[in-house]
This record gives sequence, C-alpha cells and structure tokens, in this order.
Amino acid sequence: MMHVKELNDVEDARRKLREIGAGEKGVDIMAPKAIHRVVKVYSLDVRAASILKQEMLSLGGEAAVSWGSLERSCGETDVLLMATLKQYGLLKKKLLEQPFGLREMAGELDQVLSRYSSNPAPLTVGDEVFDWSRTYVMGVLNITPDSFSGDGLSGDLDTVLERAARMVDSGVDLLDVGGESTKPGSRPVPVGEEMERVVPVVAELSKKFDVPVSVDTYKVGVAEAALEAGASLVNDIYGLRTEGMAGLLADRKVPVVLMHMQGNPQDMQSNPSYDSVVEEVYRFFSKQIDFAIDSGIKRENIVLDPGIGFGKRLEHNLSLLRHLREFKSLGLPLLVGVSRKSFIGELLDLPVEERLEGSLAAASVSVLKGADIVRVQQASASGSNPGARIPPKLSQSGLSPRPLGRHPLN
Repeated sequence: MMHVKELNDVEDARRKLREIGAGEKGVDIMAPKAIHRVVKVYSLDVRAASILKQEMLSLGGEAAVSWGSLERSCGETDVLLMATLKQYGLLKKKLLEQPFGLREMAGELDQVLSRYSSNPAPLTVGDEVFDWSRTYVMGVLNITPDSFSGDGLSGDLDTVLERAARMVDSGVDLLDVGGESTKPGSRPVPVGEEMERVVPVVAELSKKFDVPVSVDTYKVGVAEAALEAGASLVNDIYGLRTEGMAGLLADRKVPVVLMHMQGNPQDMQSNPSYDSVVEEVYRFFSKQIDFAIDSGIKRENIVLDPGIGFGKRLEHNLSLLRHLREFKSLGLPLLVGVSRKSFIGELLDLPVEERLEGSLAAASVSVLKGADIVRVQQASASGSNPGARIPPKLSQSGLSPRPLGRHPLN
C-alpha cells in the first residue's frame, strides 16, 4: 500500500520524517529536499538567464525561459524556477559567483523563499500587537445609508455602539469604520460629510472598547481627523494613491492597509481586464510598498489587501483566492474581505441578504490560503447555524496554520 503525501513546509516534512523513525541528522538533511517551490523571476537579462538555467539544471532542478531568449531575439526574459529548497540553497551559493546581476538576485531569491514560509513581522495597532500566531478578525461598521451589503447604520450612534459591542463580544480584534460607500457606481461623499459620519463614531468606539479602531478612507482630511479622534490604522482602498496620504501616515507612524483597485468605485466594474490578475496585483503591491517606504512609512506598518470585488470579474476574484498565498512572498500581512461580495451572489445566484454561508466558505478558503486578517460584516451568527463555526474550527482541526480570532465566533 502507498499514497502521495502533501507537505507544505519544512516543519511539515520534519514531522513526516520523524513519524517513520528517521534519525535527527537525516531529518535535517532530507527535510529541505521534500519541499518544492516554483519561483518566477521577472525581466532577467538573457545572459543571466542562460547561466541561471545551466546552474539550475546542474543541480537537478529546472528553469524555463522564453524561446526568444534561446534564439537571442530578445534582451530579457522571465524565468520560471522549479526546485526543492535544498536545490535553491545550493543555487544561491553558485549565483554569488556569477555576473550580470545574478549575485544580487541570489539574495532576493533567498529573501522571497524565506518570506513565503514565514509569518510577517508583528504589527502594532494602537495598544495591541498582532503577532500573526493566529488569524485576526476585522469587524466592519458602515456609517452610510447605501452600503452594498445592506448593513449601513446611517450615523445612529446608539445602534453603532450596540453592533460594535456584539462584534467585540463575538471575538473581533479590530473595528473598521467607514463613512463612504464604495460599491460599484457609488459617488464620492464630500470630505466634511464623511468626517461628520466617521469622527464621532471613532471617538466613542475608542473610549468604550479595548480593541483598536481603524478608519476606512482614502481622503487625507478624513484620515487625519479620525486619527485625532482615536483611530489606530488607516484602511486605504486607493492604496496610497491619494496625494498626501503617505506623508500623513509616515508622520503619524500608524499602520496602513494598501488595497488594490482597478479604476475607482464609479467605474471599477465597467470592464475590468487583466492579462494576469495575480501578477498585476503583485506588481502593484511591489510598487506601492516601495513608494510607502520611500515616503517614510515603515515596512512593518504595511498590510496588503488584494481588493476582492474592486475592479475584478468573477474569474479574477476566484483566481486571487486560489493563488492568495503567492502574495506571502512579499513578507507582509494579508487582509481579505469577501463578506457578502457580489462574486458570492454570482456563484450561488443569491441576493446579498442570503450570502452568509457563501461568505463563511470564502472566508474559510482565505484562511486556508494564508489570510492574516479577515474582514467581516457579520462577526457572529445564530448558534443553530453550523456553517458559522467553520472558520474558527479550521484552526482547531489543524487544517489552518493558525487559530482564528480571540475566541471562537458563534
């Protein structure tokens, strides 16, 4: 009898080797050989690509290059590397002696592989430290009359506080306050009006609850007022593309969520198009991370959100969820918001008010694929609904690498 084993990382490999009784020295030698990684290198000089391919082949790995690079009809090529961690370690040593930028590439390759398999650096949000030993939950409070999910609170402070209390009791780690709807086709709210909606709520939440408060805005004035009122994080759907936002956050030394969105809420779903949605979002993140750091924002203060439903078709959203773990190569926490999104309705042919089970399933997939924070509209559900207990139970069963939330949600 035999069967194929699924090994996700070196520690997983170590456990399986010990299960069969392998000696510790053998475990150390063999574990890196058990984990295979595919790494894409972008726009490499064809001379460097030729050397890289030869060196990888000599180690028993593989390196795919474009046909044009083989016949020297182009100056650059992408390269797809396929090897075990053991082979990558040996490759690094070889590349350190090579020209055409390969010495520098060796360091980047080592960094990407390490980031992919490691938790991000801890993130301090207000008085709380998110150490990524578990998945965290962000509860959404929409202070709008036209929320896409139908849960807009329209500035009724008592109702907002009641919902926030239920969320905190259910185990959310962070309350996210938004004063402008960003559903497809929505129009911008004037800065003054958004501030009137958001600031009093942020101030009350900050006083009444122990969990940190974030503000969902791309407007510098709103962000600054909310930070003054007690917010500890800015959730920016424009990903620092608004002039002055990066400077404000650098000065205030607060974390930021960089979200990807193609276009803006008014036109983002008109005709979203990508050659490769995962790679285009990855490139956007890389560019905006560099911009943030150059602006004075510390790398450890950055969280990434692929923007499910923001300028994406159904197939784009599903591709991002399927390949979510690829973004771990950037070494930063991943926030994913799938709650009640239209792609769930499209898949299941359900209106927004009937998407709870679909939202839970999508959140569960996100956790399994490496999400560090899940953003939810509804933090608890009826105890009679077993589906509502799926995401937290993933960690308890060992299916998820980390527990979810401060304690199991209903």
